[in-house]
Amino acid sequence: MKRIWIRIAWIVALIVAVSLVVQAFVCDVYRVDSGSMEPTLHGPDRHSKGESVLVYYGKRHVGRFELVILRRPDEEEPIVKRVVGLPGESVQISNGDLLIEGRRLPIESARPEPIVVFDERVHPIERGFPELAQLGTRISDVWQLDPRSKGMRIPFAPRVTDGFWNASNEWVDGEEFVNDLGARLEYRLVSSDAEISLIVTEEGDRFRARVVRDNSGGLLVELARAGADGAWAVLDSSVEPHGLDGWHALGLDNFDNALVVHFDGAPKLVETYMTNSNLTDAPDPRLSHRLPRVELFISSGPVELRGLAVVRDRFYARRGTIGVDAPIQLGPDEVLVLGDNSSKSFDSRQYGPVKLSDLIGRPGAVLWPWSAIRRLDGPKRLVETAR
Repeated sequence: MKRIWIRIAWIVALIVAVSLVVQAFVCDVYRVDSGSMEPTLHGPDRHSKGESVLVYYGKRHVGRFELVILRRPDEEEPIVKRVVGLPGESVQISNGDLLIEGRRLPIESARPEPIVVFDERVHPIERGFPELAQLGTRISDVWQLDPRSKGMRIPFAPRVTDGFWNASNEWVDGEEFVNDLGARLEYRLVSSDAEISLIVTEEGDRFRARVVRDNSGGLLVELARAGADGAWAVLDSSVEPHGLDGWHALGLDNFDNALVVHFDGAPKLVETYMTNSNLTDAPDPRLSHRLPRVELFISSGPVELRGLAVVRDRFYARRGTIGVDAPIQLGPDEVLVLGDNSSKSFDSRQYGPVKLSDLIGRPGAVLWPWSAIRRLDGPKRLVETAR
């Protein structure tokens, strides 16, 4: 009996020793105790103590937009941030955008997943597209719309700020109006003369992704920009050899002055532009963008749709002075780090660049609570090459 207890004691000691070694050299669990990385990582709120993430120790090449765990010299606890500026680069935050060497990132650059502003599969339709609830008929997860010959415009109602949905699926409003938006939906053109369009605005500009039946029997996918007179000027188009039967996906992104039309999950049309048109007729002087920011337009003929969503890019607020009033030149062993909840984050804008030696690891997954378990994937490319 004594030998059994001795054996059990040795097994327990071995498990404890292995756990301590793993914790010291391989990985550890870190509890997110602030809201600076919302909504990527959720901090404490009235319903939760915050998420816990698995952190892998070790140093390797650091890529842009990767999440890192770092320890500031004057702080005891490690913190989570996102790397935005790499060693040797000139970095500046301008009007919410990130400038590297004085330019916005090209569209083929890897970047974080867009932040969901609204998704009708999860959020009340009245909060995002109340007119859809009035004009459409919902059967299961499908909205049926029949605009006849007059056409039907369905605007996105809220003003888009740098807010987010917290861990309890409650909307936390932001402080800044966001520049870069995208829209998504799945649709089915029930009749041969039906068409559907997604319209996204920024400042005084309107951009449109339109799908209509082509004379060849396929679907014409079109990207256009509205001129000063309101007329649409086609920037690019593509004919997809699909019939009218079945469901298709359509998306329009306007990130960093680059337009991407997605069709059935693939980027089909890509256009870049230099600057936006100034907004000169805003009813509210605080507004910097024409309203509505997102709009759904359906011409004659019945249409069915589902999965209508609005997403946004990260908006970097004018907070602090480092890399904000003027570019900052990073040294060969320095990176610039920011929080995703930019209006509330204390980061490199206040305390400056971070030494590579201060990066201690990377969060790889959320482990707690059970309902939030997920991998923390790195940045991805929206398109492989820009035209």
